[in-house]
Formats: sequence, structure tokens, C-alpha cells
Amino acid sequence: MHFLNVCVLLRASVMPDSSVPASEIARLLLLFAILLLGALPAARAQTTAITGATAIRPAQGDTLADATVVVEAGRIAAVGPSEAVKVPAEAERLDASGRYVMPGLIDSHVHFFQSGGLYTRPDGLDLRFAK
Repeated sequence: MHFLNVCVLLRASVMPDSSVPASEIARLLLLFAILLLGALPAARAQTTAITGATAIRPAQGDTLADATVVVEAGRIAAVGPSEAVKVPAEAERLDASGRYVMPGLIDSHVHFFQSGGLYTRPDGLDLRFAK
């Protein structure tokens, strides 16, 4: 459905007696969407500090009690003992005492081209009888 048709339906259902043209409603909705999208990066750029947690450290094979994790603009900026990690003054603090934090896990197990076909499953082609 075309955007202007949606605006006509919106005007008819929300404001049945309105003299505002659908094109004006479309313009206002588009302006609102642009303003809303402009606010998203600012919200994402927020700094968060997760404090007091026990951090699971798979690379080291241990845990770190009373750890602080600082996340800036959606990326982990610092991890360490709470007394050693500097938390920015503007950071939102989340108390995670008695809880655990750990790195995200990614399942990257794939079988790419195992059977010789570009778009085939690894078990989709039986090569036992091929010569």
C-alpha cells in the first residue's frame, strides 16, 4: 500500500471531519519519522556500567568477583575489578550484585561446500558411490 494511501486511511479513521489534506498528514508523519530516527543514535550512545557482578572469563578459565563492565555506545569499553575500572560520571549504573555476566556466545559452526554443491546441505549428496 502506498504511503499516501495509508495517510488517507489514517485521516479518515482518526479525523473523519478533518479538512487537513492527506498530503499534509503525510508530510507531518514523514517529519516525525525523521525526527524519531535522529534521536536513536543519541539513545544508543549512552554509557552503562554494570557493577558488582561476577564476570565469567572463558579465555582465562576463571571468574572475577565484584567486577564492573562499562558499555559505551553499544560496545564493551572496560571489564575488570570494580576498584580498578573507572566509571564515567554520566554512566547509568546497574547493580548486578549476586549475578553473573559473561561474553556473548556466537554459534559459527558451519559446513560450507562440504558436499561440493554451492547450495546443498552437507548431508544432501551421497558421494560414497562417486568415481
